[in-house]
Parts: sequence; structure tokens; C-alpha cells
Amino acid sequence: MNYLDIIKVSCCGANELLNKQEIVSFLKANPRAEIGIGVSKEKSSKGSPRFNWILELFEIMKNSSLTDERIALHVNAGWSAEVGVKGNLPNDLAELISYAPGKMRIQINLVGSGYGNNALNPNNLIELIEKQSGKNRFIVPYNLVNSKFVKDLYSQTKNFDVLYDSSFGYGVMAKDYQSIFKNIPQGYAGGLSADNIFGELQKINSVQNSKSTVWIDAEGRLRKNDCNTLDLNKAQQFIKNILYWEKTNAAEFERMP
Repeated sequence: MNYLDIIKVSCCGANELLNKQEIVSFLKANPRAEIGIGVSKEKSSKGSPRFNWILELFEIMKNSSLTDERIALHVNAGWSAEVGVKGNLPNDLAELISYAPGKMRIQINLVGSGYGNNALNPNNLIELIEKQSGKNRFIVPYNLVNSKFVKDLYSQTKNFDVLYDSSFGYGVMAKDYQSIFKNIPQGYAGGLSADNIFGELQKINSVQNSKSTVWIDAEGRLRKNDCNTLDLNKAQQFIKNILYWEKTNAAEFERMP
């Protein structure tokens, strides 16, 4: 039985080494694709090559009528602590967001900042999430380090997406999958690639017990061979294999109540 309603495929690791027009062409060819871009104070402050590249990409996207939720900014290092713990958008990050071609998703990668359950209080983030509601949506990774924090967050608001990634962003495949937060979009990540996605979708599907809104996230195995940026050819094959899994299971999905 197919329970997965796959709304998005997030292909991550894009940066200023990737041709902006090629990204736009890729997004046009793949309506459910989302491009993930890592941002941090160290690499994306105003005036940096990445900051300028993102602004230029946004402008091309606007001119190409690519708007809502086609880009996800993955907030890392000190910026993630500022957003996730204090509930503040640093000025340079806020400026980037203000230039976005439409609504987008903002992923807060807290683990790299050393914040676990004991240091996190969801109240500040909840306030920021509610302020951004209707404009942008936040992604909060779920793992052993911050499980209590995410559950506390979920008990008070449903205006965010959750990403299951037991490897803390290091691209290690999950030993098993979970489906805990049924009332919000659930994302799955960790070592996924075109070669293994068919079998992993079977496993992800097996832990659902009703129709579930999900998205699939990949980065490490979608990078170019030099690992410096996203490989759009690998991303295209990844999406192709996801669509093949859907097609194989489409009849079962349509029969479900």
C-alpha cells in the first residue's frame, strides 16, 4: 500500500560554483524540485560571493516566474543559533530573505552549533515562526540531540516542517525511519541517492499507516565528483527514480480512501 504523497524533492548543496541559469532550467523542468543552499555568517554575509550569487539567482527566478518554495536556505553555524535559540533573523540573512522571488523554506541546522535538548527553548522560535507564517516556512531537523525540543515545538505550533535526519547532516543512511509528526510535512534525509532511493522509499512508506505528506532531501551523494557543489545531472536522475517509484505504486495510492 502506498501512503506517500511526495510534495517536494529537495536537492541541496548548491552554491556560487553552480551556474544560475542551469538551476533555473532545472527548476522549470522539475516542478516539485527545490534547491537547497547553505548559508552562514562565515560564507554568506552581505558582500560575500555567495550573498551576491543568491541575489542574482533570485532575480533570474523572478524574471522566469519561479516563485513559491523553489529555494530552501539551510541556516548553519552561528546564524542557526541566532534563529533557532534566540528567534532572531540576523540582518544579512533577513536581507537575503527579503529579496526572495516568493515564499521559501528556511532550515535551521542547530546541531553544528552545539545546541541540544538542554539548551533549547522553543518559545523564541515559535514567536519567529508565527511572525513568518504566510510568508516563509521553517524546517526543523529531528534527531536524538534535539528530539525533546522538536516535540515541545510541535505541541505548540504546526506551522513548520520536520526533517528526519539521524546522521545530523553527515549523509549517513538511516537504519530505520520514523513517522512521528503526522500533522505537518515530514522530510526524510541521510545518504539518499539515485541508486538507493527506490528501496529507501519502500522503507519510508512502510512506517506510515495513513496518507502522509512528505518530501525527500538529499545532498552528499548528489554532489559533483569534486564535492564542491550540487550536480544537477545527479539530481535529475534522483528525481527520475523517485517518479518511477511513484508510477510503480500509483495504482495503490489512487485506491486508498
